[in-house]
Amino acid sequence: MLDGVPKGEGVAVSPDGAWVAAGGEGGGAKLWRADGTGAPRVLAADGPARTDGLAFTRDGRRLVTADHAGTLRVFTLDGGAPPRSLPAGDVPLLRLALDPAGRIAAAGAPDGRLWLADLAGDAPPRPVVHDGAVLALAFSPDGTRVATGTADGFVRVIASPTGAVLASAPLPGGVVWSVAWSPDGRVIAVGSEDGVVRLLGLDGRVRQSLGAPGMAVSSVAFDRAGTRVVAGSQDGAARVWRLGVAGPEIRLRGHRGAVAYAAFAPDGRRVITGGTDGTVRIWPADGEGSPVVLRGHTVVDGVPTPDGSRLFTRGTDDVIRVWRTDDPRQRGQLVGHEALVDTVEWTRDGTRVLTASHDGTARLWPVHGGAALTVRDPGNVIHSADLDPTERTFVTSSEDRTVRVWDARTGALVRELRGHEGPVLSAAFSPDGTLIASGSLDKTVRVWRADGTGTPLVFRGHGAVLTAVTWTPDGKAVVSSSQDEASVHVWPLDGSPPRVVRAGRPVFRAAVAPDGTLVVPEQGGTLRLFGPDGEERAPFPALPEGLFSVAVSRDGRRWALASSDGTVRVYPRDGSGDPLVLRAHEGAVGNAAFSPDGTELATVSADGTARVSTVDWSRLRAALRGATSACLPVAHRVQVLGEARAEAERRFAACETAHGRVPPPPAAPGSPR
Repeated sequence: MLDGVPKGEGVAVSPDGAWVAAGGEGGGAKLWRADGTGAPRVLAADGPARTDGLAFTRDGRRLVTADHAGTLRVFTLDGGAPPRSLPAGDVPLLRLALDPAGRIAAAGAPDGRLWLADLAGDAPPRPVVHDGAVLALAFSPDGTRVATGTADGFVRVIASPTGAVLASAPLPGGVVWSVAWSPDGRVIAVGSEDGVVRLLGLDGRVRQSLGAPGMAVSSVAFDRAGTRVVAGSQDGAARVWRLGVAGPEIRLRGHRGAVAYAAFAPDGRRVITGGTDGTVRIWPADGEGSPVVLRGHTVVDGVPTPDGSRLFTRGTDDVIRVWRTDDPRQRGQLVGHEALVDTVEWTRDGTRVLTASHDGTARLWPVHGGAALTVRDPGNVIHSADLDPTERTFVTSSEDRTVRVWDARTGALVRELRGHEGPVLSAAFSPDGTLIASGSLDKTVRVWRADGTGTPLVFRGHGAVLTAVTWTPDGKAVVSSSQDEASVHVWPLDGSPPRVVRAGRPVFRAAVAPDGTLVVPEQGGTLRLFGPDGEERAPFPALPEGLFSVAVSRDGRRWALASSDGTVRVYPRDGSGDPLVLRAHEGAVGNAAFSPDGTELATVSADGTARVSTVDWSRLRAALRGATSACLPVAHRVQVLGEARAEAERRFAACETAHGRVPPPPAAPGSPR
């Protein structure tokens, strides 16, 4: 975050992404290092007129500004010469653009004049008269033409640097707010007051109209290939069209105010928008999935670095904010399932996870890249998957009433276990791998020999369907959960009567901690605990509604609580302190599992994805330190980064000094912070 920005509009980034410039009231401009270090450099003008237009030349050595006194200025950034002033009338210059070579500047004014200025020559700026205020302008990729849009609804194509009008076309859409050239320089995209985007040829004729009439289009841009157009609108939506391809527009809706800025990221896979609702959003360009939402300030202008890795936005709060544009939710995302993913489990070495999905597949994924081993179940829907202790096979439970065992190396079907009279919702190997427990909609628990021999044990007693089964750590009992019945049964294999826990709310999936503690997550938000002796212990502190399941780390020190609100909360077992909250999923999270070393958590969701997230505080704090150059206050450094107060004060002071600011004195002992 770069503060000290004067009131105004306009922001520019140097070609190498190292410098950021902003103008505003008071004249001239300010220049910041993009990493936030050092004090801003002031580029002083010889007058106080507000500066709204700024642009760096291609070599990054000069900054051109346009101010409200009608003057263009060229600042040499090495400080070796005073700025060169190029008077262009006495009316405010509100729009500025440079040709790709950095030799010609074009500035638009509300009195209808476009000024073309040779930045290297001695001739004064040349005016080109329009009938309405010049509200939009852009140079063609080869720099030989300027497209302008005006308040009277005209688009003109003007030769550069002569100023000859090559084409002039009235459009039916009213005020023209935005223009953009295709990469080949043959097409101009125009955004108008009527909400329609029109594509014009060099002769000014409309080749194609995109979208239906609506609210004004404030921003329009091509992708680098010239095959798509994106437009941001006052109705709070951005729209993407594929040119030359039949099909509906892709609508990116979510802003709660006008979209002031819309553009493709350089990779073409993302669209970046800035809105008056105080958010920047990074969308999948194909419209599939939800955006990353960056909250900060009401955006009045935005510009990305040339490589698209960062976005600089200027807001009404007189601050420039620097955003990373990568999608943090894509890190650790395992993409391939096409429906709800029900269960997840790690291999012992922590390199792979096994998932089961309602798309009829179970997948064994390499966590950090590579193709997944995929098996497709004949029953079309798989409800669970579990590895045997040797990890040579895994078992799946299927909608077609069958339990299946698969080879974990080849994906070949090893055997089928039949006997349930309804869909099988859960199956799990015993700790020694010799038995398989399964639970079904037929309200029974069955225990099978894993090699398929003999007849299964059948436990009856649930009054409603079973949603999950698991084993006690000693392998002497099976634990079954019934969501509809709101109960958990513990079935001893020796045939003695089951222990029954009656819950106050539905229980989707109970768990057993390594020490034998039975953990019963009620969907009302209560986490009930029972010792191996059956005695109920103090419940876990109150939790959010919609609790689905709980995962226990192998050392038993942490719990991960998966919820219907799409979050997972990681707590110390005693419930102390604030939880680590993971919000990566777009749908309910039904299951989670800690990696063997406890540093990562795998989660699966109704949104059809599996994700692997870091839950190790030391790694998270290191990532937080590397993610921002802002000077976090002492209290935040203590709370978030885990620093001791003395260390936090020292590092805060060092950061403030690096940014050219004097830190406040340390508070007196005992005073509030």
